[in-house]
Amino acid sequence: MSERPIESSPHFATCHCEHCGGGIEFNASDFAKDEIRAVECPHCHKQTEICIDPSTPKEFSDFIGQNKVKERLELAVAAARSRGESLDHILLIGKVGSGKTTLAKIIAKAMGANLKFTTGEAIETIHFAGPAGTLVNLEEGDVLFINEIQNVRGVAEEELCHAMEDFKLNAIIDQGENAHNVRLNLPRFTLIGSTTTKERLTQNLLSRFQIIESMEADRKSTRLNSSH
Repeated sequence: MSERPIESSPHFATCHCEHCGGGIEFNASDFAKDEIRAVECPHCHKQTEICIDPSTPKEFSDFIGQNKVKERLELAVAAARSRGESLDHILLIGKVGSGKTTLAKIIAKAMGANLKFTTGEAIETIHFAGPAGTLVNLEEGDVLFINEIQNVRGVAEEELCHAMEDFKLNAIIDQGENAHNVRLNLPRFTLIGSTTTKERLTQNLLSRFQIIESMEADRKSTRLNSSH
């Protein structure tokens, strides 16, 4: 009897849309080392490219430039780990290419946490759920990265602010005459937001971040640190 060939388990990788910054997870098992493929982003539905990039920094020490920012973030991570707590919410401010997304990945890895990606636009456009659709799927200690967080506005922003402050969420259960509000407890999570300038955020949202880091997008770090 001939033996059935052993199927290799899929190897998943993540890239980020060049338009909206949303995370795109894909099976990279059959990708060549330098292969690039065009796909439709599931978030903004625009054409973007995905590839396996082994050069992306995975540790603080791999990240080129932003030494003061890295030092402060490393200290914050070390302090949170020593307390056995989630990291405080972080706002990363910088131009496209300054490495905000890459730093979010490094922070999550340093905390030993799962990293979830979304965009401010994606949260804002989910009218029926707002942030709830994202927040209820988080687990204890998760890191939630929201690219272009300034796009979260109005009711969605208010709900996100409450969740960041007291880790509770107001949700509407059922429909019509049976609809009623319930207050859900959320697991303690860390939110990392990114934006190009803090002036684009409302004071209400800005005040929810305990750690705010401005990244000067110098030429060296912009070129060597892939992602946004």
